[in-house]
Amino acid sequence: MTNVLWELPSPSSSFLEGTTFQTLPRRTCALVFEYEDPQTGANVKGDVRFLDVVAIKCTYLPALTAELIHSAYDKVVEITPSAWLTEVQTTTLADAMGQLRHLRICFDDGPCYDFLCRGFEAATPA
Repeated sequence: MTNVLWELPSPSSSFLEGTTFQTLPRRTCALVFEYEDPQTGANVKGDVRFLDVVAIKCTYLPALTAELIHSAYDKVVEITPSAWLTEVQTTTLADAMGQLRHLRICFDDGPCYDFLCRGFEAATPA
């Protein structure tokens, strides 16, 4: 089952240069994107950050399944139940991390990212 938590402010098919993956301090991962605002024509930068990440999966176009695309295209979703999350939570260190979530987002033509993390935050202009 997937629960939609957030949707991109613009379709990923309209991103100017795709997405950029960044590793930030404190086990934070950011997916940065840029698109043209349809009303003003200005370039707008945004990102979505995954917090306290303990594991990442990245699936590129040749390996994308219809389920991956359908479940998380242009949106952050939470995957429940998650066999991957259950497997990782059995380790002592992951257990000490507290409550983890399995979050996913998929962009036009991929990639699809899966994160085991504590949460996320989106930074886009209002």
